[in-house]
Amino acid sequence: MTEESTLSVEELEKNLTDYKAQLDLVNGALRDDPESEEFLALRKQLIDALKMTKDLLLLKKEAQAPRYENIQEIAATRGIYIGMQCEALWSDGKWYKAVLNNMTVQGFGVTFTEYNTNEIVPPDSVRHRKKLDVVVLESGQSQKSKETPSIVVNTKGELIVPNSLKILPTDSETVRKNKKKRLKRLKSSYRLQKAEEERNTRKQSWQSFQSQGKTKRARKGPSIFQSPDSVSGKVGVTGSGKGMTEYVAQKYEPKKLASTLPITTVKKTSESY
Repeated sequence: MTEESTLSVEELEKNLTDYKAQLDLVNGALRDDPESEEFLALRKQLIDALKMTKDLLLLKKEAQAPRYENIQEIAATRGIYIGMQCEALWSDGKWYKAVLNNMTVQGFGVTFTEYNTNEIVPPDSVRHRKKLDVVVLESGQSQKSKETPSIVVNTKGELIVPNSLKILPTDSETVRKNKKKRLKRLKSSYRLQKAEEERNTRKQSWQSFQSQGKTKRARKGPSIFQSPDSVSGKVGVTGSGKGMTEYVAQKYEPKKLASTLPITTVKKTSESY
C-alpha cells in the first residue's frame, strides 16, 4: 500500500474504488477455495486498507471544508433558529423540507423530514419554507417536545405558542427580544398562509361554479346579438334588415254542396181537412 496521507481527496476516492473492486475479486476466489491462506491474508489487507482510506478521506474533507466561526451571527441575520421549519439543498441540487437541529462551525445540522436523513449543510443551503406544516392539537393534548417543528394550533384554529418561544424568567433581555421577533414572524407566516388557503378555496369554488355553467344546454340557433345581414339591420332585432315578409294570397275554391249532399224523397199521404 502506498503512503496515502499525502494524497488528494480525488486520489483517495479513486483508491477506495480500486480496493472495493479488488475485494470483490478476492471474495469470488474464496468462494471457490475457502481455505486458501493466500486469499484470506489478501482479503484482510484489503479490508484494513479500505477502513484506513475511508477515515483519511473523511479527515481530508473536513479539513478542506469551510468553517463558519460566526454561524450564530449568520443565523440571526437571516432569521434562522433551531427547531425552524425550512428547506435544505440536497446533493442532487433540489430543495426538500427539513428541520434545523443545530449549528456548528461546519454549517447547519438539518433533518430531511421526508426521508428522515440527517446532514450538515452550508448556510447558503438553508432557506425559509414558503408553506409551514400545521398540526392541530386536540383538547387535553400537550406539546411533546421542546422544539416544535410545526405550527401548532388548537381546534379553533388559534395559534399555540411553541415551547421554544415561551419567555422564561431566566431568559436574558437579548433572548427575550429574539423570542418575540421569532414569534411575531411565526404569527405573520401563519396569518398569510391562512389567507392564501382561503383565497384558494374561493377560487376553487368559483371554478367549480363556472364548470357547472358550461355543462348547461346551449341555446340553439343564431344569436340575436350577431352582426346583421345588411347595413340597415339592427343588432338585437330578429330579422332586422331583411324587409317585410311577403304575403302570398291563397286560392279559394268553393265547396260543391249540391252534388255532395245526399238526395232524400218524401212520400205524400192523403189527409182530410
